[in-house]
Amino acid sequence: MALLKEVTVNGRSYDIYYFTGTVVDEKQWSETEVTGSGGGGYNVGGQTVGNYVDVRSKTTRHNQFILQGRDGHEQSFTFEDWGITCRNGSVLTVMWAIPKGAKNGPYIAVYNHQMKEYFWGDDFAAMFYPGRVTLPLLGNTSWWPVAAFFATPFVWSVLLWSEGMGFAFGLLVAPFFSFFIVRMLAKAKARKILEGYLAGDPDQLRDRVIGTKGEAAVAEA
Repeated sequence: MALLKEVTVNGRSYDIYYFTGTVVDEKQWSETEVTGSGGGGYNVGGQTVGNYVDVRSKTTRHNQFILQGRDGHEQSFTFEDWGITCRNGSVLTVMWAIPKGAKNGPYIAVYNHQMKEYFWGDDFAAMFYPGRVTLPLLGNTSWWPVAAFFATPFVWSVLLWSEGMGFAFGLLVAPFFSFFIVRMLAKAKARKILEGYLAGDPDQLRDRVIGTKGEAAVAEA
């Protein structure tokens, strides 16, 4: 682990650390979780009527690989739903961001040196949530939770009018709908900002990452 660069994003400072190495072992696998609700039935006139059954599935894709540095040090990494493409012999740089004053932080990006391609996760995009500000007591936060709060009455009125929900039930579910919608919009905007950041590279991260390729172990022929 080494310090790549100190950056400031949306008023918050981060130390970007990295590890560069050659893939000496890697595997990919998927796990599917199936959940269901409903079922059963009830008797009507001597006949059994079944209830509606709601079955849902979620597939999580895993990447796991071991990187070896030029000094022989090896480090294992595991990611979920990043879609990282690599094979044995690939040279990768894994980056993570630690906020100033914190002891650890999330992985934010993986760079494949041969493919010249970045793979990044939601935690990197979260650093670019639009309108992040530093407030007393709350610290570094974003406007979207506040926007979700103020959007609740509007969402409640739409649910009440379009879905015919009861007054109390609509009032109960409106905050959740509002939170989900505003957060989805904020995440989409953050991803666009991040794409522009990586393309423009204002902090010269690209050159620094490319320059770490020599720190990887030499792949065996």
